[in-house]
Amino acid sequence: MEHEKKNRLTLALFSIYLLVLVWSILLKFHFSLSEVHAGRAINLIPFQDSVTVSGLRSIEIFVNIHVFIPFGIYIGILKFNRPFWAKVLPILGTSLAFEIVQFILAIGRTDITDLFNNTLGGMLGIIVYWVLHKILKSRAAKVVHIISIMAIILVPVFITLYLHITGIRIRL
Repeated sequence: MEHEKKNRLTLALFSIYLLVLVWSILLKFHFSLSEVHAGRAINLIPFQDSVTVSGLRSIEIFVNIHVFIPFGIYIGILKFNRPFWAKVLPILGTSLAFEIVQFILAIGRTDITDLFNNTLGGMLGIIVYWVLHKILKSRAAKVVHIISIMAIILVPVFITLYLHITGIRIRL
């Protein structure tokens, strides 16, 4: 019963995380696709143009890695007894799906570098959860749940700051 409650809470928090991920990656923090800058670009050469004079591309690499760490942590909880590669596959598949959807809908740059970095971030998340579990044992998932709930409260603050810094306007 306790394990079932833990999995339900993990799935609920993971679902909220996925909604925010879709909103940020596909909708670019807008509320409709019509507001997203249309354009189709594809890069199949890893790390091509990764460092630009302005540094914006290198920041994007950093963000792509970090935004997928929670994905790996949740997968680590939900698929704890599975082998490492079986945990990585849903991360890789989700990242690939995001890149394909961006290309099909012409909403951003489809980039192999993003696929690598997103997957790397998820793999780091799996490792983070494994280390947490080694240290905290059965309390690891509870700690992740508490941090996730705090993040759900703080994410709107960070998104507001991001939107302010980037100058993105949200129209309701």
